[in-house]
Amino acid sequence: METKEFWGRDINEALQAVRAALGAEALILETLSVPNDNEGEGGERIKVTAMRAQEEAALLTPPPAARGRETTSVRERTARSQPLSSGGVRREELDASGWRELNAQLNDLKTLLVWMMPGMRHSGVLKELVAHDAPPDLLIRLLQEVPHEAADERALLRSALLRLIPTGGDVETKPERRTGLALIGPPGVGKTSALVKLTVHLLRKNDRKIGWVTLDNRRVTGVEELTVYGGILGIPCEAAEGREDLAHAINRLSACDLILIDTPGVNPRDAAALSELAGVLQGQELPDVRRTLVLNAATNWRALTLWAQQYHQVGFDSVMFSMMDMCGCFGPLVQTALTCGRPLSYLTMGASVTQGIETAKPESIVDLLLP
Repeated sequence: METKEFWGRDINEALQAVRAALGAEALILETLSVPNDNEGEGGERIKVTAMRAQEEAALLTPPPAARGRETTSVRERTARSQPLSSGGVRREELDASGWRELNAQLNDLKTLLVWMMPGMRHSGVLKELVAHDAPPDLLIRLLQEVPHEAADERALLRSALLRLIPTGGDVETKPERRTGLALIGPPGVGKTSALVKLTVHLLRKNDRKIGWVTLDNRRVTGVEELTVYGGILGIPCEAAEGREDLAHAINRLSACDLILIDTPGVNPRDAAALSELAGVLQGQELPDVRRTLVLNAATNWRALTLWAQQYHQVGFDSVMFSMMDMCGCFGPLVQTALTCGRPLSYLTMGASVTQGIETAKPESIVDLLLP
């Protein structure tokens, strides 16, 4: 492995020298600020140690003899265990051009991270965040919060996460007036189960009078499911279809100070359906009809970001993550909360509708991300 050193008055000048000599895909190994030895100039210079990307690839490629001895079963086993990229695409599905583009993006990220935080380039904490599928934007934002050569990286990164994760979108505080909360989101994210879980959670904590309205008339069992649970919990349940019908249903629940509204799942890519849902929820007679976007926690960050962007057409005040027990990577949750600009409300988990929900708190998510 041949490494080379490049110098510059600043990082941009040093990187230009690297790319001129080794190409745009050069791998940056180290950046250092070094006192300037030139008499009379003073200050510091930047030293960058780099190598060609092809040489890095050669280190990872077995010699021809080894490749020839590889058995079919080994190749098949490797393919089966090949990890998914953060976008949900298996590595073997990327063509040559896709690999070049991905490699260039990773090299750019490595360069930026090493420059921003040279003391953390071998950090185990950083590797943990990457293992949790923390997107590049989140890594960069976190590293900006931590001083260079930090003594206790884990504690500082945990503190940064606690400051950054927005919460407070719950409906725990009893308002002085009637309010409503509509659960919106893509199909299959568990909105109906989350509504029942939230009801049980609130009934255990205070004496609010809760009523339900379901707009989910597309599923045969949608209305029946809520009606059964409503009978068990003593919750009045109304079915409605359309904006005017919803207004009448809300009026019939005048004795309730909190009305939870179950909505049909809408494909985030269906602009017409999103517009229709927005029209149904706008201008209701309740003084305050809030909306929480329910998302499956076990979804990759690109999809979560896209869905949140698309649902801005409907409008939402908070985000609820469902199926937390099925989630193995928690970086996307933080990234989604930061990019959508809305606080987290609740986290749900498990199949039981009588338990498995908690108010979203930064501490809970940080403990999952960096225990």
